[in-house]
Parts: sequence; structure tokens; C-alpha cells
Amino acid sequence: MGTEFFPSQDFFKDCIIMLETGSPYGNVLAGLHELRALDAAGMFRHAAGIITGQLSGEEENMMVKFLKYEACREDIPVLSNVDFVHRTPMTVVPMGAMAEIDCSCVTFKIMESGVVE
Repeated sequence: MGTEFFPSQDFFKDCIIMLETGSPYGNVLAGLHELRALDAAGMFRHAAGIITGQLSGEEENMMVKFLKYEACREDIPVLSNVDFVHRTPMTVVPMGAMAEIDCSCVTFKIMESGVVE
């Protein structure tokens, strides 16, 4: 995304992307711009799924339209309104651990330990 520190597109292959909010600053248009910037960096191209925090109806509608018409990822599973990030109760999700979104059972599973002994 314009710096040498942002990961390459390959980094996101088969990853589940976790987004804290659908619209930063309470502005749905700002959320759309954020999604477009992440898409331009290739984040959604090969991702395996998306998990979001709480979304309003307007935010959810914007995300669905963005994924379908702009990112061309109508196939990507999205698990929304998850109690993680800055919500109560706050679920801790280990970064980098193998995880799975199962749409048929509507579940999210962390498949390996997030702690190294």
C-alpha cells in the first residue's frame, strides 16, 4: 500500500482477514474507501475469508456490494458481528494460527494453539 512495510499480495493467500469495523469514524463512505485501498493492495484477491466486528445494516450492505461488484469476491465467506477487537465480551484471536470458517455450520474454529511453549 505504498510502503515497503505492507505485506505483498502473496502474504494474504488463504488467510482469514479480520476487520475491526465497517466504517471508521462512523462514516460508511470512509469504510468503503478503506476497503478499496486494501483491495488495491491485493488483500482480498486470494483471501480465504473475512471476519468483522459489529456492522450496522448500512455497513453490511456496503460490504456485500463491495465484495460482489468491486473486489469480485462474491464467493468469500464473511463472518460478521463477532465479539472481538474493541467489543465486550472481548474474544482474543491469535494471529497466525490455523483457523477455519465453516459456513455450513456457521462456526469459526481456531485449529492450533496460539501459544508457543
